Amino acid sequence: MVELLYHQAGQEEDGRGVVHQGREWMDLCAHRKEFLCKTMVQKYLSEVDGPKGIKIIRHMQQNQPQITDRSQTCKKWYIVLRLLTLAKRVLNALLCKEPFTPWFAEGSPDQEDLMGVRVGRWADAELEARYSMLRADVEQHLQNVPDGLDV
Repeated sequence: MVELLYHQAGQEEDGRGVVHQGREWMDLCAHRKEFLCKTMVQKYLSEVDGPKGIKIIRHMQQNQPQITDRSQTCKKWYIVLRLLTLAKRVLNALLCKEPFTPWFAEGSPDQEDLMGVRVGRWADAELEARYSMLRADVEQHLQNVPDGLDV
């Protein structure tokens, strides 16, 4: 939901974005930075750890490695790594005062990397290493965020 506060009417080049924003929504958007907090990062991590995240990847690897369609595994890795990337972006906004952007611009390094994950460009061992490195990075920086810190 917080991500939607960062989409503005007419902002998307392809015309598939927000068509209209009411006054109440615009008031929320004016305070959108206040929603970036440690709890938001923890929410992303709970989704990574949840039943549609790393747990299902582990289950697929352990119980169904020979019958699991590679595209399904790649889709799950894409979700997990996208959530961790968003968590890192929130942390960068909190700790480094970088602007938070919840979308991945066409052709950007993050977008290219995540789409490579989605289409199966890397082996599971490489994806596992990326996950471990990104997860450790997020958890390390999360420790530096005081409770209730707003941008």
